[in-house]
Amino acid sequence: MHFEIAGYSVLRTMKTLLASIICLLLGLAGGFLVGFHYSERRVASEASAHMMRLVDSDSRLEAARGIRAIELIQSGDTQQAIRMFSIPVADFYSGYAHLANNDEKTKQLLRWVEQIASTNATVANAIHGNSQ
Repeated sequence: MHFEIAGYSVLRTMKTLLASIICLLLGLAGGFLVGFHYSERRVASEASAHMMRLVDSDSRLEAARGIRAIELIQSGDTQQAIRMFSIPVADFYSGYAHLANNDEKTKQLLRWVEQIASTNATVANAIHGNSQ
């Protein structure tokens, strides 16, 4: 059987239409996969860059804090240096002391903070929320 409408073969038109639809779907799928892969890589790259900025910022802050502590110690103001360092120690302690699932290194550091606080009133006041 051979059908023709207005001089066009229906079977040939259907084959062409079907092939066009399949090519369109394959193109859409390929474009989606390429776009998705690019998007994943871009997000990972941006996250990595953000993390590096945070690490750099943290490194700069640590260096500035260390330099300031050295200056205070060299000038003989050791109490001010202790007060300066007791703040991040207290922040760490208050963030982790109440957690039950700390890893061993965190538990060891918490014990160390408690040991220092038992012999240093400035650190003890900082970790217990008292101000001097």
